[in-house]
Amino acid sequence: MAEDFIEEIYKSADLICALRQCGEYIKVRDYTEFSKLWRTTANVLTEIINSYIETNREKAMEMYKKSQAFTGATDNIYTAGDVLDNELIPEIYEYNKQFCGIDVTEGKWRIHSSRSGFLTIYNTETERYLHSIDNPLWDEIVRARYYYRGVYDKAYILGLGLGYFPYALWKESKGSAEIYVYENNKELVDYARLYGVLDRIPDDKLHIIVNENVDELVISFLEQRKNDETEEFVYVSDGFVNELTDNTVQIVSTLKSEAETECNFEKPYEINYYRNKRKFTGYFSELEPQAGKDEYIIVAAGPSLDDKIEYLKDNIGKKVIIAVNTVLRRLLKEGIKPNFVCVLDPTDGIYAHIKGIGEDTRDIPLIAESTTYWGYIDAYRGPIYKVLGSGYGPVRDEAAVRPDDVFYLGGTVTSLALEIAIKNNAKQIEFVGLDLGTPGNKLYAGNIVETENNDYNKHYTVPATDGGVVDTADTYLIFKEFIEGQISNNPQIAYVNLSEHGSHILGTVCGPWKNCIKIDEIYEAAAGSDDIYKGLLCVATALSDIYVGMDLDIRDDYFAAANELSAEAVNLLNKWRAYAEEIGSVRGGVYIDSVLSELKASTKNTLKLLDDVIRAGLSKEELYFVYAQVREKISLGKYVTDAMVSDKMAEIKDTITNLYRKEINISDGGSNANKNLYYYIVPEIVGASDKLLIIKNDCKRHIATKRNVLLINSSEKIPFKGTVRLFNSIVKNDEEEYFSKETINYEGVSIPYFQCEAIMPDAGNIKIVLESILKSNPDKVISADDGPLTWLIQNYREVEIV
Repeated sequence: MAEDFIEEIYKSADLICALRQCGEYIKVRDYTEFSKLWRTTANVLTEIINSYIETNREKAMEMYKKSQAFTGATDNIYTAGDVLDNELIPEIYEYNKQFCGIDVTEGKWRIHSSRSGFLTIYNTETERYLHSIDNPLWDEIVRARYYYRGVYDKAYILGLGLGYFPYALWKESKGSAEIYVYENNKELVDYARLYGVLDRIPDDKLHIIVNENVDELVISFLEQRKNDETEEFVYVSDGFVNELTDNTVQIVSTLKSEAETECNFEKPYEINYYRNKRKFTGYFSELEPQAGKDEYIIVAAGPSLDDKIEYLKDNIGKKVIIAVNTVLRRLLKEGIKPNFVCVLDPTDGIYAHIKGIGEDTRDIPLIAESTTYWGYIDAYRGPIYKVLGSGYGPVRDEAAVRPDDVFYLGGTVTSLALEIAIKNNAKQIEFVGLDLGTPGNKLYAGNIVETENNDYNKHYTVPATDGGVVDTADTYLIFKEFIEGQISNNPQIAYVNLSEHGSHILGTVCGPWKNCIKIDEIYEAAAGSDDIYKGLLCVATALSDIYVGMDLDIRDDYFAAANELSAEAVNLLNKWRAYAEEIGSVRGGVYIDSVLSELKASTKNTLKLLDDVIRAGLSKEELYFVYAQVREKISLGKYVTDAMVSDKMAEIKDTITNLYRKEINISDGGSNANKNLYYYIVPEIVGASDKLLIIKNDCKRHIATKRNVLLINSSEKIPFKGTVRLFNSIVKNDEEEYFSKETINYEGVSIPYFQCEAIMPDAGNIKIVLESILKSNPDKVISADDGPLTWLIQNYREVEIV
């Protein structure tokens, strides 16, 4: 509970907030709400005036006169506001000075009075305030009113301070919202209760999660939100961001930016949505795809566009060109008419991109998000097709009945262009002008209408496509992360980044001029041979850490091509291995070793590779990836399979299992097995391997005898197909399970199956599936997959290995 003396001080501080709220009601002529609030506010004001008389009669009478002046002016919105802001509230600030002498420092926290009387708090280590030094509560009320919308059932807040924002949010929701606050400092929770307003929120509406390990706290925050199926509001306080480590600062900064952007654009979304409604020719799904073309070029406005104008001209009619709105003027001026233009931004700044060229767009289809700035849509003369991407309410309603037109977008129009190419079944996508940085200290190519400040705030350097580094900033990093996610979720497509000096994008292959390493040596060694070039490309890819986003089959092709390398090329690989060590690319070094070991095909080299893997300090996911690749090569007879190699493979497996085991702590489902339920774990669903045919026949037989079966596809090769948390239609009970129901048809029988996420093996996802298996307690678990899910199940129960 708050200290008694704090409650007395805060009475007049609360009065200021109440008066400001009264003023807001008068400004919008909401006299009903004003009257309700004024009844209680006037009583408090009278109490304070009576108390003031005892210490300063003259000032008390002045406060009384000004309160009467305000009461007499409430029928005039201008006079009332002037009296309130310039006469009455300043008198209360003056009255509050007698309570504003609190100033205490404990450890890194300094707590002192603000001008309004509410206490504020200052972090002496980061030298930043967590709240306003004028009126902390009113400022948070304004912020809560701006950000909060009534559609939310819950609010997730990172960072507590003295509790002003959670309390303001609870008030704004009229007491309906469940408030979840995540905080890494127990002291702040105590301070918020003793000296803040936290205890004003009812216990049944407030949930506080404290963990001094800020990384673990962020992970639990993300997991809770992921598992919550209700509409939730997210808020990240500035003070909390300053407490983060390098491991989580980018994740939380992205989350903060996304949440604030959604709120900031709410009003523009509404105006644009209704202004645009009659302007669309149709929906994206009604647009005919480009017949016979599966190679796409996405054109963005980065400075490297200047180097690729001739390349674009050469590919007119050969490849499908998608232009973002920013580059349309430049392309038309160069005589390049794109196949599509796409636009996303809800703000009026984009009108400059279409001004004066609307007539030139008559036969170019525009693909636009439904809440794009209405002025751009009005000026465009070609056919316009709608996609549904923003979180604005009516868009969500529309999306529910038109799922084929829903686009998951990451704040950049390039993300929209990428989704268009993906949905049109592209086989290859090239990026032009997607620099996501400021090479040469430039933001844009020439002849681009600039709508941003050219003095772009550079906060980071990131790996560049030319093997060096390039300056970039928070916004570009957010865009980069989202685009990399789109690429990772669609590994069936080949991605080529044609930016010669921009940010390196995971999952893309750098263009044929460099490959992120010393390309002069590549050309010299490869001597123009496509096969050898592929092998060298494999190494360059590994060294620059691109391989994570690449399709496994493509990687296998590269390894196969590496067998053709000459002795000279092998020497070059050894040079690159040394270069990998020099730049600290442990992962790249391990993969170069794997190529060398395969080429030399000796037990000694294979063991060296396995030793490197164990000692490289890779994450558990990276270790598993290496393990799976080497295991596959052993199964194909590409490595020497003697006992020493097998022992090293077992050592890697134990290392990975132990790493996962440290993160996973669950209990089994008890002793009452569900005799009618079998689970089968397989590394693939399609295919004709002996093991898979046995399992499919088993499943078919069990289904015929009225047993429940479920195939679990643990392969990381197939993208995730659906939400993880759904009601299980396989286990016949009322418990909520983690499985989504898909089916595979085998000889006329539909076999239920669950597809693990594309990012398996991840400890969090493995734990979800593992918990579900143990909770439902099947009679049998049968596995044909030697992977981490099987290894961990074996810690809890018997698994039959096929």
